[in-house]
Amino acid sequence: MRERYANPRDSFSSWNQWRIETCPRRRSRAAQPRTLGYVSRSDFVIGLVGRIAPQKGQLTMVNSLPAILSEIPNAKLLLIGGLETPDYLARIEDRLHELSLWSHVQILGLRQDVLDLLTGIDVLAQPSLWESFPISMLEGMTAGVPIVASDVGGVRECLEHDRSGYLISPKNSALLSEAIIKLAKSPELTRRLRDEAIRVVRSKFSPEMQITKIEQVLASVCVRRAGRMAA
Repeated sequence: MRERYANPRDSFSSWNQWRIETCPRRRSRAAQPRTLGYVSRSDFVIGLVGRIAPQKGQLTMVNSLPAILSEIPNAKLLLIGGLETPDYLARIEDRLHELSLWSHVQILGLRQDVLDLLTGIDVLAQPSLWESFPISMLEGMTAGVPIVASDVGGVRECLEHDRSGYLISPKNSALLSEAIIKLAKSPELTRRLRDEAIRVVRSKFSPEMQITKIEQVLASVCVRRAGRMAA
């Protein structure tokens, strides 16, 4: 059907629309709620938003923690998302016991206040094994949280490596810990990635931008069709 009727000039990628106004503004550390009491103001907070399932890579994140803690002893991890695979949660909990990491991890489960939690997170980790188009990344970008994500699926439609975020290969806990440590030790890098991510959300994913693209495509189709009818 596409080959028969679609003209490549009449097509474009229409991404999920996102209003930056829907996210709370990032506040100074002193003004942050520190994720509603789950961690202290002095902690370096890593968040992972996604349902508890192998696809989301929580085990990769847990396996990266020992290396992170060797450089950032005050690091804390928040796992935010509903339970989809109980066996996978059991594996995560077993691994936390094996590595003696329970004092550094909070499993928050499904939350309705994810946007508020994001305002108290220092780095958003998205070590997924595969993705289509992760809304949680748009939420993090809008909230001004630097992101380290697996280079899979539609992630590159949101992030550009070393410009608006950090991209790593999936299932690679060493690269994940390395990127998070680098962000923790470089406020200037964090600021640069955050500012570019906010700019990308405004310029690429706003409803206004998507509407403009659709109008441009429809206008070009109408002009060419009118030309063919007049010929």
